[in-house]
Amino acid sequence: MPPITPVSSSPAPVSAPLEMMLGDKGPAVAQLQQQLSKAGFPLEADGDWGPKTEAAVRKFQQTHGLKVDGIVGPKTQAVLAKAAGTPAPPPSRPSPTFDLTKELSSGDSELSIAIGVAEGTRKPDGSMTAAYEGHTDPANQKPNKGTFSYQGEAYSPRNADSKQLENLRQFRPQYEAACRKAGLDPSNKMLAAAAFDLYNQAPEAATGKGGLLDQLPALAKKGVTAQSLAEARYQSFYDPASGKFETNMTLKDLKADQKRRMTELVKVVGDQPPTAGPSLHIKVDFVSQFDSRVPGDYAGQRPAARCDNACEYMMRNTSDRSHRVVPGQTNAAVMKSDSAALQYLEGQLSAGKPVMLGVNRPHGTNPASNLFGIDHYVVATGMGVDDQGRKFISFNDPKYTDSAQGSDRNPQNRLYLENGTFVQRGSSEPYDLRGIVRNG
Repeated sequence: MPPITPVSSSPAPVSAPLEMMLGDKGPAVAQLQQQLSKAGFPLEADGDWGPKTEAAVRKFQQTHGLKVDGIVGPKTQAVLAKAAGTPAPPPSRPSPTFDLTKELSSGDSELSIAIGVAEGTRKPDGSMTAAYEGHTDPANQKPNKGTFSYQGEAYSPRNADSKQLENLRQFRPQYEAACRKAGLDPSNKMLAAAAFDLYNQAPEAATGKGGLLDQLPALAKKGVTAQSLAEARYQSFYDPASGKFETNMTLKDLKADQKRRMTELVKVVGDQPPTAGPSLHIKVDFVSQFDSRVPGDYAGQRPAARCDNACEYMMRNTSDRSHRVVPGQTNAAVMKSDSAALQYLEGQLSAGKPVMLGVNRPHGTNPASNLFGIDHYVVATGMGVDDQGRKFISFNDPKYTDSAQGSDRNPQNRLYLENGTFVQRGSSEPYDLRGIVRNG
């Protein structure tokens, strides 16, 4: 692995609200144009900040004694809202997760600004520092430009941002796959900011052998915090093949730099983990396989068959009417738990449809007589994250007579993704996921 040179720019300044300026597009610009029109500066609300909008903004600022810089920040926005007789837009409620498609589409997104703050090219309010227009990398003396300190050919900082965003989008599939394998939520703000910032700084440290993506399973056990991410980023520069840290910095400076960058990222994305608990829950009342409502109650009926029947009964009769489904009843309808099957599972749950899952207890054994080593079936009813940001699937387990033990309200009735396999936690004989039954 070639030496990795981290880009260390000037420290980032203090925070304030986001700004809009020439070249911006979208609903926020259209709303700005409407406000300017109401304030006496007529414009077409086309959502495209061009020369006419620029001229109107500057004229408005001059008329109202504001700094004439063509940038609509908090002061200009407050005065404009008052002049237009409209309330200032409410501050957006911070979310603990990212929509990565949105975040990787603009150099002015929250994720982009966070990386810019770590680079020293942006302020936490989104405004630009002098380094944004261009600066020299102190490590390799190459010219940098834009939010991400882009070092390739670019005719403007905005063009540099556009080119680097394309590079970051190419990293996304690898990042998301590694998160899912480790059982982590790829949309977790702190995790995503740390990963994409490290990839922007030193791609090999993110994707190379022993890099950050390889450390995600260990992070899942420790918990995703600013401190654990800073340490993982530092360790990402260690190359197990050479037995050395691949960096031109001293190890002391490397550790300090990774801690500093995490501190800067947190200024923008915050350091609060997602609220633990189900993020999606489908109403399916718990039914035990020993419940008198379950069909097939006759002398000699196998417990496994009654378990299957209880799962189907829950899905057909106790779900909210719009969510009722009939699971497949043949082996042909059972998919082995692989990436395609897990994608189907998440898709069905997201659509509000419970799914019948084949599990085995204890984890690691393999009954030869059953398809895929399935011991019995449970009903998946939702998805969520725990207090360490790890994704889980919740389920009702008809194997129990007591609803407190068998229902999805029991925190133990969760399967966590670990190394590509969903596994139960907190049990002396944990389940693992063996099969997923297609809904009819």
